[in-house]
Amino acid sequence: MKPSVSILAVVVTAALCGCNDGKKDEKAAPSASAKPAPAAKATAEPEAEAKPTKPAKTAGVKVADLKPADNKQIVENLNEICPDTHCEGEFNWEFKTFACEEKKCTLSFVATGHTNKKKHEDKITFEYDGEVLDADRVETDTFTEKLNEAILGWETKHR
Repeated sequence: MKPSVSILAVVVTAALCGCNDGKKDEKAAPSASAKPAPAAKATAEPEAEAKPTKPAKTAGVKVADLKPADNKQIVENLNEICPDTHCEGEFNWEFKTFACEEKKCTLSFVATGHTNKKKHEDKITFEYDGEVLDADRVETDTFTEKLNEAILGWETKHR
């Protein structure tokens, strides 16, 4: 004799998942005397599996391939994350422009001291010749590290 499903377990499960919505439904709560449905018979031919298609990934963007829209995106991203990163330091940063030319990248900005409110309108230039944006159009870790080094270097000189 096979063990039967507890009515209480079915009711509790139905109540938790909202499957029965409190209405009496003979299909939702099988009785203790209910017999399990017979197993489906296997077919001779296996079903073909549907393979999901992935979009082809594009290559990242290197310094030499940056477009004006990429440069604008980098500035917007820097200004968006600033309150959680650079702006928690001694300066409030407002990044203005970014561009790379012949393995050198330049970022212009206004940095305002938190305590003395002195504004510094300046730019930093650093060498970089790698991938700036990855295939998902996000700044690469290597680029971000190089940029952060340059920002920290400027901040250290102007404390």
